[in-house]
Amino acid sequence: YPQPLSRIPQGKIHQTYTSQVHALLLKEYPRRFPVADRIAQEVPDTLLLAEAFWLMEGYFVRTLGMHRVYNSAFMHMLKAEENQKYRNVLKNVLEFNPQILKRFVNFMNNPDEDTAVAQFGKDDKYFGVCILLITLPGLPMFGHGQIEGFTEKYGMEYKKSYWDEIVDEWLVERHKREIFPLLSKRYLFSDVKRFVLYDFYTPSGEVNENVFAYSNCYGTERALVVYNNKYESTCGWIRTSVAMNEEGRLIQKSLAQGLVIKDNGQYYDSFRDNISGLEYLRCGQDLAQNGLYAELEGFKYQVFLDFKEIQDDHKVIYARLTGFLNGRGISNIEDARYELSVKGIQERFFEMTSPQMLRDSLSHADVFSQGMYALFGEIRECGYGVESNIVKELEYVLSAIWQLFEDAEVQSKDIILPFEVDEKGWRILLLWLIVHRLGKNEQESVELFDRWRLNEGIVKSIEMLDVKHQEAVNELLLIKILVKNYRWFEYFRQTTSQAAASLNLKQLLAQPLVQEYLQINRHEGVEYLHKESLEDMLYWLSVVANIQLVTKVKKHDLPAILAGLNETIKKCLHLAEDCGY
Repeated sequence: YPQPLSRIPQGKIHQTYTSQVHALLLKEYPRRFPVADRIAQEVPDTLLLAEAFWLMEGYFVRTLGMHRVYNSAFMHMLKAEENQKYRNVLKNVLEFNPQILKRFVNFMNNPDEDTAVAQFGKDDKYFGVCILLITLPGLPMFGHGQIEGFTEKYGMEYKKSYWDEIVDEWLVERHKREIFPLLSKRYLFSDVKRFVLYDFYTPSGEVNENVFAYSNCYGTERALVVYNNKYESTCGWIRTSVAMNEEGRLIQKSLAQGLVIKDNGQYYDSFRDNISGLEYLRCGQDLAQNGLYAELEGFKYQVFLDFKEIQDDHKVIYARLTGFLNGRGISNIEDARYELSVKGIQERFFEMTSPQMLRDSLSHADVFSQGMYALFGEIRECGYGVESNIVKELEYVLSAIWQLFEDAEVQSKDIILPFEVDEKGWRILLLWLIVHRLGKNEQESVELFDRWRLNEGIVKSIEMLDVKHQEAVNELLLIKILVKNYRWFEYFRQTTSQAAASLNLKQLLAQPLVQEYLQINRHEGVEYLHKESLEDMLYWLSVVANIQLVTKVKKHDLPAILAGLNETIKKCLHLAEDCGY
């Protein structure tokens, strides 16, 4: 040392062996800079940071005993996209002593260098390297003005800035969105005890040295980071780690070992990409045997967090969902799982409420019965309790509806809202009939209707009958109001005092569904509602509340009953005005 042909003057005359140089350095540094040993004895709580010569970081830590060392290789190599070289730096440390890795102080700029914006820009490459900065073991260091996007280079002698620079709000916001949440999880990334660096295998079987893939764990929390530090797109598998020193032995780990994933076909693992917010689902056995497949465009990155282990049940919902997603990410795994679990109910319900089925049910009782048996059978299959005689009860109610509408003689000519035997009327009654017994009571029926996500299907079914979208939405609102309040009209009719009747109506009009249907709005201190919608709602409430009466009275008594209903509707309309509408 120096090496032959080096430019050091008189180097050849004073050449010596490299081993002798190392021995002399070991004595020279502590003698001239008596830091490590002496400080460890006299002030043991002192943190020692070293600014080492490039690529001598490991020497300063393991030989000279420095606690932290500035890792300039991080900035220089990643800026130049010398990815293989920097992966070699990481691999060499992991093979020698992984603990050294957490002593590195990684940075993207310092006062001696150009600013981070000047070196890495403000787009994906900057944020990709910044993701490495904050998720690799060690200590991340942000340079002055880095987050704000400042471009003035500050020398060591600077006491103030000289340029009047404006904060780049877009850059700051992206830091807040992608970087800061991960900084709050430094406990998950800072240590090396469970850090694993992986090779990224392309479909051709080669290792893509431009991709950094590594995992880390803390307690039950797990994280996997993948970043492509090259403009070219790539795809491949994260399956096997690089060699690492564990208790004096060089070992390799699989992805399943690094992330503590069970090699079992009954277990599934969900995880979320912190960057896109999408959630993913994979079979544990597939991850253990094949690894994780990833596709990355140039300078793109993914940070997978919130790993959850899920055991599938006899319905194999997660297996079906994994097959359906086929590797794609979605906004919420549990929502998708629930959607799949009630898909059978949705399909049977939409079959039952299709335009053709509604028409057939009007003329063929057996068609209605078969459809309802299929629907309630699927509901039982999904784990919801259904009374065994419920279809018979619905058949009975359907016959009462036919009796109410089939003879025009039962209708008084004086009523303001005559029962119309048209397609819309039958549709509303049949849909109410189907929905109102989904649950054990009115409230549960509406809740299950929403929980099973049947709203959109009903609206589409109604639209298929040449009904405009808003009209279909209003019909759906009306049906849900009828389901929730189908006994209300009967209670109202039995109310004796004016005050009690007024209170009863106020409570009805205060319901959110009713307010939306009646288009209730406030203007200059006065609340307004749509009168025709109120009349329709009261009319249908009177119908569903008195369908049961049809089977209990004689035919010649029906006109008087319906006339009485008409008077009750008039009373409600007057009360609505008295209530301030």
